Amino acid sequence: MEQDWDKLLRLISNPRYIGYKPALKIPINSKPTRSYTIILARYPWIVIILTVILVTISAVISTIFYDLPDFSDPQKVSGMMRNYKSEIDPTIHYVFARDMAKMVFGPTANVNLFTVTALKSMCSLEEELIALDSPCLSWSLGNSVAVFNGKSSCLNITDEDVDKMLETLLNCEGYYNDGTLHDDCWQTSQCSVPTYCAKYNIVYNIFHFLTSINFKPSEGTVKTAITVLPVYRYNDDLIEIFQKSFPDGKPVSDGISTVTSLDFEIKSDIFSDYLLEDSKYGVIAACIILLFMWLYIGSIFIVLMAVLSMFFSLIFAYFIYTVVLQIFFFPFMNMLAFVLLIAIGADDAFVYCDIWKHTKQANAQSTKESIIGKALRHGFLTMFVTSFTTAAALFANIVNPITSIRCFSIYTGIAILCNFILTVTWLPAAVSLHDICSAFLCCEEHSPIMKNLLVSTCCTGVRKISFFFTETGRIFFDKLLPWLVIKFRYLWLIMLSLFTIGGFIVVFVTPKLSLPTVNDLQLFTSSHLLETYQLKYKDRFHFENVQNKEIYGQAPVRVVFGIEANDNGDYLDPDNFGNVTFTSTFDVSTAASQEWLLNFCAQLRNQSFILTSQGVQIENCLIETFKWWMDSRVLLDTESLKVCIV
Repeated sequence: MEQDWDKLLRLISNPRYIGYKPALKIPINSKPTRSYTIILARYPWIVIILTVILVTISAVISTIFYDLPDFSDPQKVSGMMRNYKSEIDPTIHYVFARDMAKMVFGPTANVNLFTVTALKSMCSLEEELIALDSPCLSWSLGNSVAVFNGKSSCLNITDEDVDKMLETLLNCEGYYNDGTLHDDCWQTSQCSVPTYCAKYNIVYNIFHFLTSINFKPSEGTVKTAITVLPVYRYNDDLIEIFQKSFPDGKPVSDGISTVTSLDFEIKSDIFSDYLLEDSKYGVIAACIILLFMWLYIGSIFIVLMAVLSMFFSLIFAYFIYTVVLQIFFFPFMNMLAFVLLIAIGADDAFVYCDIWKHTKQANAQSTKESIIGKALRHGFLTMFVTSFTTAAALFANIVNPITSIRCFSIYTGIAILCNFILTVTWLPAAVSLHDICSAFLCCEEHSPIMKNLLVSTCCTGVRKISFFFTETGRIFFDKLLPWLVIKFRYLWLIMLSLFTIGGFIVVFVTPKLSLPTVNDLQLFTSSHLLETYQLKYKDRFHFENVQNKEIYGQAPVRVVFGIEANDNGDYLDPDNFGNVTFTSTFDVSTAASQEWLLNFCAQLRNQSFILTSQGVQIENCLIETFKWWMDSRVLLDTESLKVCIV
């Protein structure tokens, strides 16, 4: 077997065998290569110590003098929580209801949610599952009925209260449909609707926020209802509530009504918790890979050194990524680089150790320097092509417009190249060191240390265990696996062909891949409570319907003067917006500029795409406000520092 392997190596290295001259040939007798092989053969510890020193220096510089990676959600909104009123006010109107946390209720069976029993059920579920320290009432059908009828709690409502509410909704439905009833009728009293329709804005809220688009008061049936909680979607308290009340992300029911969806902006936080919890599976997979490496290579020492080379590659890559390239955005996606490194690093370790083993057996009389040189000569090109092609494919994604993918491509490509360098330096040194110290590592019978009875007993046990794993791996890879492949080759061809055809059908025919239908990134299964609102319920309500004519359904337009349209931010750092560059030609202090701005605002407001909103006016033109302020002749009394209007 050894002679056949040596002949194969010589045959492959013969240019006449493949018909052309090899593209890369490393002469074993060249002076630099020979000096390097001498170091690896006689002084492998020098390479190992130098590598450890370089890794330590890189780790210290990149972690002490630079910020560590932050894997918090980049979309998480902070500093936007608002204070609520200290007293319960049934007329309070959450202007930005889309930003509030919401619960979606559905019936457990074919039950109407607009009944006393169902309304009390939803109130009880809310009280049981959502424990908020807030003085404000939630927007819910139960609370709406209670407040409208002067009840202190939704648990105190009666059938008469529900019938009265339904009758009111039926009488006021037409006002809501034609736009006469809107969101500030109760505060302004400027709507041409009956008082009971505008009372506390409850009727408007039920139609617009709490019930679905298909709700008809004449039918009196509600199948889907929303409860708007008095807390913002991105409140950290919701994380604890979710983990306590909805730990598995499945609907919760009391037999009458069911919580079918949650609109909480905490998906990234929950996903991080799930990811940390599931990391144990990654550890199990890594252990299985290590076991197979041990079976194939036959030395736990070399396996551990190969794993260390992968870990060192990540450190070197992080040093180059952060310190050399000055890229400070490190997305969590970069951590997937270790997955690729395990595959490529294990493959390179298999290639080199296999070539080393057979070269050593075929050249038993050769010097160690010659054996190392031949092993590097035959393994270098294979490992280089594998690493370089993978890194090139990753670097090609630098042009990707998605920042996370671009950063992942850079970091992972660098890590793979670093792993290749360590494979031709660290790994050969580790193999050479293992060969030198094999008497102590493998407990050979002729070692002086075997004279001690205790050591001899322990070493015998270790040697038997090592032999078992090594022999098991040899039998599996050299005999069993080839026999299975060759014996059942037709079965493999048919089975894999069927898998290919099935995959083609699934991807291109049915159900086939499709583009995302929502703007929000889906992190969980489609049935998860935190996903169903975006996927299933969002467009069922008027206030979320993108076709409505509300203010928040429109695209805002902001016109800015006095700055240059220069994007000088860092394209690899989403937190770096660059600096504002002001123009030198814009001067708002001149009369001509002010007059032009006034005319511009007047013409802009007259355009057909500008929506004239009711209630609070959100369109604002600074020059018009400034003109109004100047026309009001506001003077400042410098003595009393009080504003007075003349």
